Amino acid sequence: MNDQLIDEKKILFEFSDDFDIFTELVDDYKEGCITMIQAIEDALKSQDSASLRITAHTLKGVSSNFYAPALKEVVFTLEKKGEEQDFSNTEELFNQLKLVNTIVVKELSVFIERNSSLLDTL
Repeated sequence: MNDQLIDEKKILFEFSDDFDIFTELVDDYKEGCITMIQAIEDALKSQDSASLRITAHTLKGVSSNFYAPALKEVVFTLEKKGEEQDFSNTEELFNQLKLVNTIVVKELSVFIERNSSLLDTL
């Protein structure tokens, strides 16, 4: 069983020709996700459904480059909550988002470290 939250095979297939682009995407994501997650938290606190929907949608799109289905699922659920103006269970979803995102970022960093020298030789 694979306990990883990212699909390394898909990433390698998609970015093997230009791993530098992938590395830049990850670096940009690491910086930007902090702001987006904070914006989601702010939207939840103020029950601003439009901001929740838009920010969650943006985060879902940006994170889709990393083939991380658990992250995509929780962000999609938050996006739908915003669309439906439903703030039930959003605290649990937000905590899940923070946890999954932290793990995904760590996995991406390890993945890059493990594969950058290998792909430089291709």
